[in-house]
Amino acid sequence: MSGFGDRLSQRQKGFKKAADGDEARRKREDAAVQLRKQTKEEALLKKRMVNEAPGPDAPTPFGQPNDNNMGSGETGPANAHIVEQMPAMVIALNSSDADAVFNATQQFRKLLSLEQNPPIAEVIQAGIVPRFVLLLKEVSRPNLQFEAAWVLTNIASGTADQTRVVVEQGALPLFVELLQSPNE
Repeated sequence: MSGFGDRLSQRQKGFKKAADGDEARRKREDAAVQLRKQTKEEALLKKRMVNEAPGPDAPTPFGQPNDNNMGSGETGPANAHIVEQMPAMVIALNSSDADAVFNATQQFRKLLSLEQNPPIAEVIQAGIVPRFVLLLKEVSRPNLQFEAAWVLTNIASGTADQTRVVVEQGALPLFVELLQSPNE
């Protein structure tokens, strides 16, 4: 009968694997360590982003001079220099130079992709949402369409009023058309 007892104990061990207290405790401790590491990395990343101020000779979009005047605003000191350059970005966005339009759209996309306090209200106040909606119609330039769509979705991800601005400019039918696009 000892063979039956051995088989029974083997079967019981295989049946309740989660009952092992030591292994469960080890898993909880490992998960806690991973969470602490992740939190620490995020804190360091945020600290690096805040401390990253471009030097006086650092290149800036569209060749604008960099005056390192960080100013104050909702976007924080690390992004204030970009917001200060928004008028030049708006001019480039409305220019007839295709490369300047693409670069400006890309700069706006990066600006609105900030994790903390993206300057959605400032972009709307600049009055350029209709321009991004027009850029969605540029079928011959899928990269530009992609960037413009990204900008508009970042704007729409804000408050209900900010979303309403995108909808009222007629972006929704164009987004639906983009779903039918052969480009990815």
